[in-house]
Amino acid sequence: TLMNCNLFNCFFFFLGGAINSNGNCHIDGCNLFNNTAVDGGAIYSSNLISIFNSSVYNNHANHGGGLLLYGTKDISNCTIANNSARWGGGAIYNNGRMNLVNCTIAFNFTELGAALVHTGVPIKKLKMDNCIVAYNIDSTGTTMDFGNYGYIDTTSQNNLLSDSSGSTLSTGHGNLLNIDPLIDSLRNNGGHTLTCNLQ
Repeated sequence: TLMNCNLFNCFFFFLGGAINSNGNCHIDGCNLFNNTAVDGGAIYSSNLISIFNSSVYNNHANHGGGLLLYGTKDISNCTIANNSARWGGGAIYNNGRMNLVNCTIAFNFTELGAALVHTGVPIKKLKMDNCIVAYNIDSTGTTMDFGNYGYIDTTSQNNLLSDSSGSTLSTGHGNLLNIDPLIDSLRNNGGHTLTCNLQ
């Protein structure tokens, strides 16, 4: 368990620049930034992981600029922004079940691929509730939030996506698709972690 800490400027020439976890991992109230790895710029996890009330930003890797995750994940009240990947998952590269709640995934860059790559199909669902996914781009400047990797549970609700292309999310359940969320860039808006405020 990690609580109320900053993990930054770490490098690992394999998986997980700051954290490489093969067991159960719980992170709460942390900032993970400026980390680099071959895959999983900030975190690599192959088992159960929960990340709450944290910010993951300015990390870099080939796959999973911010996070490279297998197993089961619960991510809540988090901001994942300004991360970059070369081949996919500028923010998150995920395989397995994942629950995203009250999260902002924005301003991530992927040279080839999408900001959020979810490969756990068809039974390993990505469930999103009350999330904003926006302003993620590829090397051509094209918005690339999901690409062809957005296999999202159809019961997901109250999400706002600036570009739903490639995702299986549809309108209904309070979801707003292909709408500019008008959020500011990552900054200190008060509190322990950095966030992207609504304009």
